[in-house]
Amino acid sequence: MALKGYKYAQKSRNRNRVIGQRSIHDIISRRDMSYGTKLNYIRHHYTYYDGNHQFFHNANGKPNASKHILNEAIKEVIHGRVDPSVLGEINKLIMEWRKEQQ
Repeated sequence: MALKGYKYAQKSRNRNRVIGQRSIHDIISRRDMSYGTKLNYIRHHYTYYDGNHQFFHNANGKPNASKHILNEAIKEVIHGRVDPSVLGEINKLIMEWRKEQQ
């Protein structure tokens, strides 16, 4: 029984290691990913979008202006017009929104 838990933990660590080694530049330069897939991957893995849907959707669940602005910023990063460090600034802004909400 303990061995089963060990194997699961080992697989989990290996999976996280592979995902963790993938840089944003790797995602941007991948030719086998469509633009939409890159946009979604970056939004969910490099920003604090997950867990903060209330800031990006209205009461009906439809995207608001904040989500469109986030998507535009990610689009600029994908096209190389803006440095990916802008995503860190966006994350700081999202954290400020969370503090104000509490």
